[in-house]
Amino acid sequence: MLGFIKDEYGIGPSQDKQDVIGNYETPEDEKDLDRFCAMLPYIGDACTPGRADLLQIMKKAVVRQTSMELVDGKRKGVTKKLRFVWTKECDDAFKQIKHSVLSNRVSGGDPDLQ
Repeated sequence: MLGFIKDEYGIGPSQDKQDVIGNYETPEDEKDLDRFCAMLPYIGDACTPGRADLLQIMKKAVVRQTSMELVDGKRKGVTKKLRFVWTKECDDAFKQIKHSVLSNRVSGGDPDLQ
């Protein structure tokens, strides 16, 4: 599999993928957070258990407000980004994902690896 290695511990992300995620700095804005989140689907759910829940926690850092406005004579919901607030809960989720990627291996079904 592209981007993965198989060793005596199982199947996991290749070292270069681990390095990129492991060295990723704490997001400072929505763009940084989106970049980090965009890397994770290539790693796979098996290497990051509970990933969806952890991502949802981190996405709460982007505070938005939705209001009804008149657009072209019609009322439409308009969402505006207000601010980026990185909480301890966000940071804990971020660190947990990084730790999971750096430490998890999944058995490749090979009995010799079990």
